[in-house]
Amino acid sequence: GKCQVLLFGGIGGSGQSLNDTWQWDGSNWTQLRPTMSPPARSGASLLNIGHGDLILFGGLSETGQSLNDTWQWDGSNWTQLHPAASPPARFDAAGTGLTGGKAVLFGGSNSNGQVFGDTWLWSDGNWSEIHSADAHDQSKRQVPSPRFGASMSRGPGGTAVLVGGSGPGGTVFGDTWIWNGNTWLSSNSKLPLGLTKAAMAYDRSIHAFVLFGGSSSTNESNTQDTTWVLSIARDHGQPGTVEHK
Repeated sequence: GKCQVLLFGGIGGSGQSLNDTWQWDGSNWTQLRPTMSPPARSGASLLNIGHGDLILFGGLSETGQSLNDTWQWDGSNWTQLHPAASPPARFDAAGTGLTGGKAVLFGGSNSNGQVFGDTWLWSDGNWSEIHSADAHDQSKRQVPSPRFGASMSRGPGGTAVLVGGSGPGGTVFGDTWIWNGNTWLSSNSKLPLGLTKAAMAYDRSIHAFVLFGGSSSTNESNTQDTTWVLSIARDHGQPGTVEHK
């Protein structure tokens, strides 16, 4: 079928939080008017789980409170879900849909300034936290360090790639991590600069992830207009090279 993009909420020009739903069909934006919508918010995670369904999680409310509600878009309407378990409230978490109706969520921040480094999997209508070995020993933790505003996109098969983001104390990362469906793998591919809140998508025609924009500082004062291409080594499914376009 025809590829479409869904946009929900965000912050308007006068600083207000929004809860409108828009659809891009490749040439035009159309505002959709579902009978039910999530409350206004910014910084929510919107995850494509396939067959026209999307999961929306968390975000920052208009009053500045971090959220942990879960909603599903079925192509025409929003429905609030009530999973038995949910990640703690957060905004600016990295996430992406996977195959088999699943999705993965990593990190984020909350309204108290806490930065998360946990991994959650959406599967069969519920959230479950994925614990890595030696999770409490930072020297052995083969997972991304705590961060928010990282870029994440699904790749071939059940894999996904995470790039950059902002950590505690104003650190901005340029590292790359691969989610292989079960665990995190560190990649040697790194951006030459830290980058947070960049847009990223996988381009099947060139077998690569494409990043655009973002900021090289946590306060988003150093906005970028550069494009980066992260190539995929098809034999191992691991990121190969980072190239500036």
